[in-house]
Amino acid sequence: ARDRQEKKDVAIKVILPELAEQKKFRKRFNREIEALARLEHPAIVKVIASGKDPLYHYVMEFVEGRPLHDLVANRTLFQRYDQILLLAIHIAQALAHAHNQGVLHRDIKPANILMMPDNQVKVLDFGVARVADLTKLTVTGEFVGTLAYCAPELIYGAEATKASDVFSYGIVLFELVAQERPWTNDELLAGINRQAVKVNEVGRDCPEKLAETINACLETDPQKRIADFEQVLKMLA
Repeated sequence: ARDRQEKKDVAIKVILPELAEQKKFRKRFNREIEALARLEHPAIVKVIASGKDPLYHYVMEFVEGRPLHDLVANRTLFQRYDQILLLAIHIAQALAHAHNQGVLHRDIKPANILMMPDNQVKVLDFGVARVADLTKLTVTGEFVGTLAYCAPELIYGAEATKASDVFSYGIVLFELVAQERPWTNDELLAGINRQAVKVNEVGRDCPEKLAETINACLETDPQKRIADFEQVLKMLA
């Protein structure tokens, strides 16, 4: 859409009418959007406004970018580890800022990370999975998110935490390095008891320190995993 007052393009997400009819949904939607509007970071797509006329919606800044999942297999773009490292730092900085504002992402995946023309990144859809859990479109129990990128404890009904976001982030980095995810969809759907997969065992000569960081993010036991993105950034430094 076009913001005529600001003379700039914006992006709008519209909520399904059948959801907006639910009082519980409207209350949560308003609470989550208020939280998202507090996020001010160059690597986060900014939520500008929200409303309910004629349908519940929220307005975001419009950015020219391509989803990371379209570019994962582009070996030219990610052929150097310094490029992957910079990308990892920018994403971690965005997520650290959100966590410091009390906002979990809950659905970190390449589709929710936009690559900009200048090779900067924009992370979007913070908290949307939290709002969406009222749809009850769950895999097992109350799990909401994207199965291929979720922390194992979430599938069994645990509350989302900073550490569960760290796990999803680790899978994204694993995929950038190895050109594949640690587990196939068939393995996930078969209910595999996930064991930690070491990125240096499948990655293409991944530098030791970067491999250590990714492996620490992918600890299947949340008690052994990196707890938050402040620690991730220290390791990446």
